[in-house]
Amino acid sequence: MTMFQVSQSAISLVAATAKSLIEIVPTATGDAKIKSVGFWCKSVTSTDSPVLVEYGVDMTGGATLTGTTITAASVPKWNAAHASISATAVVKVTSGGAEGTWAPLATSNDPVVNLYVSPLGGFEVYFPLAEEQYIGPSQIWRLRVTAPQAQTCAYSVRWEE
Repeated sequence: MTMFQVSQSAISLVAATAKSLIEIVPTATGDAKIKSVGFWCKSVTSTDSPVLVEYGVDMTGGATLTGTTITAASVPKWNAAHASISATAVVKVTSGGAEGTWAPLATSNDPVVNLYVSPLGGFEVYFPLAEEQYIGPSQIWRLRVTAPQAQTCAYSVRWEE
C-alpha cells in the first residue's frame, strides 16, 4: 500500500454555487481508503455565512466530472519508487456540470458527510485505522463545497491504495 496526497490553494468559489473540488476514482479492479481531508477558507469578513462542505463516496448519477488529471505525490516523500505511480484517477474538477443530488451508495457503509465550516477558518479530519472512508472499484469519492458568498479556499486529501 502506498499513500498519496493532493493539495490545492487559491480556489475561487462563486456565491451560492456548488463546486466539486476533487474526485478520486479507483480502477475497476482497485480500491482506495481516504486517510484525511482538510478544507480551509480565508475570508476576512466576520459576518460571512458558513460554507457547506460535503465529502463521500459516489453521487446519484455517478458520472465523473470534467477536469484535469493531476499527479498525486506519494507520502512520505522518501518513497521515491512510488512517487509517480497511482492506479487511481485523480481529477481536479474544472467544470461542475450537473452536480446532481448527493447520496451514499447502497453498497457503501460510508455516508456522505455534510459540515458547515467557518469562512474564517477550516478543518482537517484524520480517519483512524480501520475507520477510513473506503472507495471501492470504480466508485467515485468527491469533495464539494457551497459558499453563500464568494470565497477563496484550499483543500488537502490523503489516501492509500
